[in-house]
Amino acid sequence: MSKKKSWRQLVRNLCAIVMLYGILLPGADSVCTAEDSSKRAAGPTKTAEVNIQKKMATSLLTKELRLMKILRDTVFFDQFGRQIPYEDLSVPCKAVLVYEPVPRGDSLAVSVTVKQLLPGSNRAFEIIPE
Repeated sequence: MSKKKSWRQLVRNLCAIVMLYGILLPGADSVCTAEDSSKRAAGPTKTAEVNIQKKMATSLLTKELRLMKILRDTVFFDQFGRQIPYEDLSVPCKAVLVYEPVPRGDSLAVSVTVKQLLPGSNRAFEIIPE
């Protein structure tokens, strides 16, 4: 099986797991910030290849989709397919992002799979003043 086919199969399997998780646990906790502990219903997801530029405490900044909020149940995978904690995500990187689009606001990240680390990547969080 070619790498492209196996990559597509991995993304399909991941989407199926995420959708099943959303069906079995409707109303899972929303964004993992202290100020927003409201419940939300799982919505339809989209998949995009993005360049993640920065990692903040509760969001990712991508070149293509702008700001992407991190959920409590967002799943992260390194370039070898191993699940990693958010703290171990190195940026900048190229990644496949599964997300829930939000009509008015920042989209919600469901899963992030790193495809390639870019020069200068590290695990540091970006501190942005509010």
